[in-house]
Amino acid sequence: MEALLEEKVRGGGFVDGKEDVYKLTRLLRALVAKAKGRAAWRVYEVAVRKGGLDVDEYVYKVMARGMKRLAGLGLHEEAAEVEADLAEWEATVSPPA
Repeated sequence: MEALLEEKVRGGGFVDGKEDVYKLTRLLRALVAKAKGRAAWRVYEVAVRKGGLDVDEYVYKVMARGMKRLAGLGLHEEAAEVEADLAEWEATVSPPA
């Protein structure tokens, strides 16, 4: 995983596009399934929060559910941050009428 992050940093970061979002989603799902919450959080943080990758609702929901499920590992703060990111994304995509 560290190699992936280093490659993305050397290569100029994540590129907006369906392929990168698809790969990111698969990676996050795999990390959450293996109870690697900290690793999933680091990938999410680098790609979405710092890297500026434009993701869809599914990525936010995968992370939100995963962080909630792994909250027993001390990921309460991270879970709250993902929920806030999802709420912010929903507000920009479909503003209230």
